[in-house]
Amino acid sequence: MKLAIIRQKYSAFGGAERFIERLLPGLSSRNVDVSVIARKWSGETNSPMRWVPCNPFYLGSAWRDRSFAKAACQKVAEGGYDLVQSHERLSCCDIFRAGDGVHAAWLEARQKYLDESLAWIKVNPFHANSLGAERRMFASARLQKVICISHMVREDVQRFYGVPEDKLVTIYNGIDLAAFSPKSIEYRDQLRQKLKIPAEALVYVFVGSGFKRKGLEVAIRALPPDAHLVVVGKDKETPRFQKMAAEISANTAQSTRIHFEGPQNDVRPYYGAADAFVFPTIYEPFGSVVLEAMACGLPVITTDRCGAGEILTQGVEGFVLPTGDIQAFTACMRQNSGLDWANRRAAARKTAEQYPVSRTVGAMMALYQELTR
Repeated sequence: MKLAIIRQKYSAFGGAERFIERLLPGLSSRNVDVSVIARKWSGETNSPMRWVPCNPFYLGSAWRDRSFAKAACQKVAEGGYDLVQSHERLSCCDIFRAGDGVHAAWLEARQKYLDESLAWIKVNPFHANSLGAERRMFASARLQKVICISHMVREDVQRFYGVPEDKLVTIYNGIDLAAFSPKSIEYRDQLRQKLKIPAEALVYVFVGSGFKRKGLEVAIRALPPDAHLVVVGKDKETPRFQKMAAEISANTAQSTRIHFEGPQNDVRPYYGAADAFVFPTIYEPFGSVVLEAMACGLPVITTDRCGAGEILTQGVEGFVLPTGDIQAFTACMRQNSGLDWANRRAAARKTAEQYPVSRTVGAMMALYQELTR
């Protein structure tokens, strides 16, 4: 089977890309020949996939997306693929994987939780183009299936675009349970020493790029005065968040309690150094980082607009709290001690074990076989 996957910018740090990389060994073992159509590619050096460069000229984000869509569809027409799976909003795909969720739902979240004007957002050329592309794709006669990575996304697709139920399939992300495991705790002492965090301190970790969407401000403001927060990820507004963190930490006994570590190729040491994972996102279609943290034995605090929250049992592996509610996060983070979180570690790992990569590969293969019969 020749499968084309379309992803405009294939970056090693992206959640969608990590998802694809985890699928590749399983797909290769089932004789699926995978090509990735992308402007840029920075995947694994020994990856079995084939990169098909697609980098037309553009100026501005709206033109960027339109030019890529046109060029990528031309590559599809020339490639002779059995199936085309897009992670971008294109009308030339057989399968759309809604790994980035529903753009209309993201704009709704920005209006509700960031107090941004929806009318102003929609006249922005990038958002207007994204909404138009989303409408055309969901209405495309070629589109056979929409992979929803959570029931939250499935409900959003139906709510905004009325896509028929028989076109929707929910397939959760999977996790490499050998790579992400409770063994990460072996890094605990070493990393804490590096960051000058006391061995007995309560430590939360936040992992994600795009700090505003993923709720870093809530994590910073809710942090208990005697706890530490380790931030892994990148954002163009990092200096603003660092300033906020410094102002909050200045009122406590230890001024350096919030540690910005930037993006990391290997996040496992940071999971290992922490007591719990905090992810107060305002809109996250799934959140592979949640599954990574749980596989490493970390309890999780997230929101009801995080798709991965669906796999949690309240109070067992962690907590799902109201989106944007700083008071709820403050109470949760302050009422739970290091011992409380330690008592939930086994439950977090046990739940993650229900979502191995093999489960996701099996579901994807079943879908591909259904569509190529």
